[in-house]
Amino acid sequence: KQHGDIRVFLIDGKVIEALPNAMFRVELDNGNSLYLMGKVDRVDLLKSGDKEYIRIIDYKLKGKKMDYRKFRDGIAFQLFVYLNALSGNKYTPAGVLYSRLIDDYNYDRLTGLIVKEKGQDILLPDGFKEHNTILPLEYDLIKKFTEDKIKSHAKNIIKGDFKVAPYYYKNDEKGCTYCKYLKICKNKKVNRVLLNSKYDKKSFIEELRNKYDKLDWWSKISHWLKR
Repeated sequence: KQHGDIRVFLIDGKVIEALPNAMFRVELDNGNSLYLMGKVDRVDLLKSGDKEYIRIIDYKLKGKKMDYRKFRDGIAFQLFVYLNALSGNKYTPAGVLYSRLIDDYNYDRLTGLIVKEKGQDILLPDGFKEHNTILPLEYDLIKKFTEDKIKSHAKNIIKGDFKVAPYYYKNDEKGCTYCKYLKICKNKKVNRVLLNSKYDKKSFIEELRNKYDKLDWWSKISHWLKR
């Protein structure tokens, strides 16, 4: 389906045109593979020059903002899983967005994160704020982090680790808040207490850069020692 220069491939879980890599395979450290399947609200493709860009849009009734704190803690990172899965080797990741369904002029209709080079404004939705963008090299860090989180969760599942330990941000949000079993649950005190300090996009990218730069350094040292 054509919308100006943007082709919409999937809306509300119904495939308009099939993408080539509908199943996402993650290679685990033990040599096995994990296959992920899921549903995405909407997928857009944009062709510019010799590249095709892909972005994920998640519809929210009253909108939503990127919560890098939850992403860091492995609680809310599904949009990046979708982007990793559908981009593959064919499409260039262009971002993940939340779209507000109820119009409210006090809030932005589109929020999220756009991946683009400086000056590449063709990838910016109308009215989208420049400070909610990252460079492709910064997205590579997020991609690596997302894959590591998937592997970590898969490792716990394989080990049979299904602890009842909902997350809890001190003086803020609890994982139990919207649980329909809250009234009968006996787990009243065991929580994963998480850091609730101010945490934004800049803090998150900086943390990832420090983490993976150190890993690359140790990898090079180990390789040199084995020679």
